[in-house]
Formats: sequence, C-alpha cells, structure tokens
Amino acid sequence: MSLPSLIAGAHAPGRASSCTARIVEWPAQRAVLPEPRGSGVPRLFVVDNGSEPPVSADCCQDWMWRSGGQREMRLRVQQLCLRALEHGHVRPELDELGMLRVGLRAVHLPAKERALAAVLLRHFGRPVLRDELIRAAWPQGISRPNVLASRISSLRSRLLWIGLEIPGSSATGYCLRTTATVPATDTGGFEEELGLTGWYGGGSGPRGSGLPAPRAAV
Repeated sequence: MSLPSLIAGAHAPGRASSCTARIVEWPAQRAVLPEPRGSGVPRLFVVDNGSEPPVSADCCQDWMWRSGGQREMRLRVQQLCLRALEHGHVRPELDELGMLRVGLRAVHLPAKERALAAVLLRHFGRPVLRDELIRAAWPQGISRPNVLASRISSLRSRLLWIGLEIPGSSATGYCLRTTATVPATDTGGFEEELGLTGWYGGGSGPRGSGLPAPRAAV
C-alpha cells in the first residue's frame, strides 16, 4: 500500500477548524519522527506486518497493520483528528467576525479583546509585553493604568471554557497557551457527519478508540 505523508482527516462542518494527520511508516521511520509525543499532532503509525507496533497513551496516536487497507486508514485518521479537535489539540484560529476557535469549541470576542487575542495568537506560547498589547487595542493610548489588566481578566474568563489560559501580568507580559485540562465538549453530531457512528467512544481498538482491534498480521 502506497502511503501519503499527510492525510486531511477532519474538518468541522460550518467551522474554521480543520485537522490533518501525519502518517508514519513503522519501523522504517523510527529515527525520523517529525513530532514528539504529546505535540498534539495526530499520527497514525502504519506497521509492517510482523513488526512490534508502537504503544502509547497519547490520544493523538494510533496504529494499524500495513495490510489493513485504505478504508481502515481513512477511518482511523478521521478518529484521530476528531480526538484532536475535541480535545483542543489544534492551533487556535481567530476569524474576521471575532470568533476564536479551538477545535470544536468557539467563543465570540468583543472588539478590544479581539485585538488583544490577535496579538497573543501571533506569539502563541510566548509572552507579549504590555506596551505591544496596548498599541494593538488602544492605538491612541489608555486613560486608566488598569484598563489592560481589566480587559485581560475578561478575556481570561471567556477563553477558559474553550481550553485556553493567559498567565502573566502587566510587569512580566501575558502569554496565551492551552490549559492543562480541557473541558468536555459536545461534538454536536460531528462524528455522525464524518461517518464515524459506531466507531467513536469506548471500544476494543487501541486506547479505547472505538475502532476494532487491528487484525493479526498475515
């Protein structure tokens, strides 16, 4: 079976967020893995028949036998991408209407908080200094010294339930990042739209993926 390196596995209908999974040939690509475990990038290991498959607790990793075929690959990739979207393991996206999305979650931001979020997203995972945030949201300057802290506090409250947090302070700068735990999300029928009914949730496949266990190598 000829293998692509990337497969588009899921796009949230009516939403901006999408997900692509990386295909890893195992054990041939053991030494050249493109992303570390826990990176949030969905990875499907296609294992040579007779080789020892990689086992991991990473919810964004799965495996199948090379003899499994294209249909099994497509279904496993869709399942991996659904997990990544549901758990927020995708980069946040802010659209022109002020909707900030993380996987299947979304929140609308008012104008000032939208401007702050846009700057924080450009530096995702890294601190942004107070002056840069003020220039983005208040080009003419601010009239009260605590106005930035007040807006950041409001933004924090809005972003918490979609799995984002903003640690930091005016003195040290603010950083947008994912939270350690992400609240449960109603997928809104997303798995049915992907054709995953009966595959999603607990099951006999690896790590409770809802997929059947891989067949024994022939």
